[in-house]
Parts: sequence; structure tokens; C-alpha cells
Amino acid sequence: MASTPIRDRRRTLRYRHLLVRQMVQMKNRISGLLMETGVSYNKQRLHKVRYFRDLLSSNEEVKESIRPLLRLSRDTIVRLQKTEYAMVSRCSGALCWPRESDASGPFPE
Repeated sequence: MASTPIRDRRRTLRYRHLLVRQMVQMKNRISGLLMETGVSYNKQRLHKVRYFRDLLSSNEEVKESIRPLLRLSRDTIVRLQKTEYAMVSRCSGALCWPRESDASGPFPE
């Protein structure tokens, strides 16, 4: 069994992985909604704050029926990003994130 600090690190990384997976899922859902309804958009800029806001407010192709779903999805992404940022910010350096110079890797046995 791994030591307590390593188990703690793994638990934190698993939780972060969950957050990232959920963010990707919501971003894919937004893209899918737009494609499904025939809205043209810039794939590289879609998840930028200003572009997304402009897309919702000024693009005539975005149907009124999907606007609430798009807003809800975007709000979820923002919330997940804030949660991940807070988690990373509160994590104390080497205890949570492996150093690149550590030859034994992130999870030494």
C-alpha cells in the first residue's frame, strides 16, 4: 500500500481528473447543440468568453430554444473551471503536484 501522502496526491489528482472530464463533456455538449441546430461557429474560439457571449447575443442562427441550454452549459464550465483553479491554488506544491525534476515520477512505489 502506498504511503498516506501519495494516496492523498492520487485522490486529489482523481478529483481533478473528474473536473476536467466534466468540463470536456460540457464543451462537447455545447458543440453538439450548435452542430445539431446548424449554427456555424469558429471551433477554435467557441469556448472563449467573449466569442461565446457574442455568438449568443448576435448570431441569428442560434435558436431561442437552445439559448438556455447553452447558457446553462457555459455556466457549468465556468463553475468547474473555478473549482479546479481553487483546488490547484490551495494545494501546497510538492504535496499535491509532482515536480518535473522528480525522477521517480508522480507516484513512486
